[in-house]
This record gives sequence, structure tokens and C-alpha cells, in this order.
Amino acid sequence: DDEDEDEGDGEEGENGSDSEYKQESSEVEEEPIAADTHHVSSSSRGGRIVKELQQCEQLLKRVRKSENAWPVLTKTLEKEDADFVETYPDHLSLDCLLRRLDLRQYASVEQFAKDMREVLRPQMEYYDEASEEYQACDALQQEIKNSFSETFGNACGFTLIN
Repeated sequence: DDEDEDEGDGEEGENGSDSEYKQESSEVEEEPIAADTHHVSSSSRGGRIVKELQQCEQLLKRVRKSENAWPVLTKTLEKEDADFVETYPDHLSLDCLLRRLDLRQYASVEQFAKDMREVLRPQMEYYDEASEEYQACDALQQEIKNSFSETFGNACGFTLIN
């Protein structure tokens, strides 16, 4: 069974040369291939990761519907809060995470959980505890932790801020 010996078998370039495929695949290796079922479905670990990342996507879609998600649905624009954007120029949003899932940039649930926490951290560090933004993010982080626990049986590395 030659399938398992070389990932490139049967994956030829447009003009039929295997070398073209290998050149293309070396460029792709820089980004983690997490949920590409063509590459990982044959291994049980790969199949599990694909399923878990699909569950992450469903979890994220539920979180985005929460009434507390409004401060982190999209990236804060400079015109909305210039000081926040200056303080956290590379802050993440729930939309960023959805895009990363779509692009298969996660190799594990733990990576996704870490980014989920990073969506909330800047908001909770920047805004005062009495602010609507902080209160919404504080409530949302508890919802997220509960969702991780319900979905995966544990928090998968998602820890509460404060």
C-alpha cells in the first residue's frame, strides 16, 4: 500500500509532474494544516482534530450570537476608539477567529482557546470594570468557558481573565 509512504503520491501538478506538487506543498507547510481532511482524515488524530475544529466553529458561531459579544464581534476601528486601537493595534475579534478557522490556521483546540482569550484580554485590560465593554466581556468569558466545557468536557486551556 503506497498511499502512506508519500503524501505526494497521486497529487500531481497541472502538467502531470510530481515535482510541481512538492514545490507547492513546501510553500504551504509554513501554515499549519489543521482541518484539511484530504491530508489528515486517514489518521485517527487528524480525524479527531478535524471534528474538534468543526466544534470550535459551532462554538464560535454560538458565542457570536450572545448579547454580550458586541464589544468583540469586529475589530475596533480607529474612528470608534483611537486610543484603544493605538494601545492594542493588533487586537483580535470574533470575526478574526472565524476567518482563521475558515483558513484552517488552527492545529488544535488549545490554539483556538488561546486566541479566544486574546479576543477578550485587550478589552478587559483597557476598559474600566464599571464600563459596559468590560461587563459584557466579563460575562462573555464565562459563557465561553462554559461552552468549552460543554463541548469538549473541559475548558481546553481557556482560562478566565482576572
